[in-house]
Amino acid sequence: MKTTNKNLLGVGSLVLGILIFSLQDIAVKGMGGNYPILEIVIFRGLVAMPITLLFFRLEGQRGLPTTKQHKLEYVRGLFLFLSYTTYFMGLAALPLAGTMVVAILTAQRAAIGGLGDLFGLLEFAYLVILAWLIVAGGGRWSVDQWILSRRSPRNSSAQPSPRGA
Repeated sequence: MKTTNKNLLGVGSLVLGILIFSLQDIAVKGMGGNYPILEIVIFRGLVAMPITLLFFRLEGQRGLPTTKQHKLEYVRGLFLFLSYTTYFMGLAALPLAGTMVVAILTAQRAAIGGLGDLFGLLEFAYLVILAWLIVAGGGRWSVDQWILSRRSPRNSSAQPSPRGA
């Protein structure tokens, strides 16, 4: 396969993945009030498993995917389950976030005389810290950097990213 075809396939796959995540978000927002979040996550996993196995077969592999590090795969699966659960819980709770903004502004209205007062609120500091974590990440204090630092030096393929240093 030519390099340009591989690049187009990569870009197409990325765009398709973003589309799928966007459609998932819409579905979760629509179903969030009617179905429990764990049910949505389990249903998502049940739908994703055959699709993943289909791609595994299309790549020319036979049987089921195997690994030599079963404990690590179980931990990875647990973290994926927790990440999707908390992500979807956050999506389902977006109306609550809007309500809390109104509640904070209502409760702190007397204390806010201008932008300086708004920037001095503890709630605004929480917002700035959250925005910083979203943009910059955890850096050297993140869990992935902690795991990489605990790995044995014989595994030279696991190099920490320069961003986390």
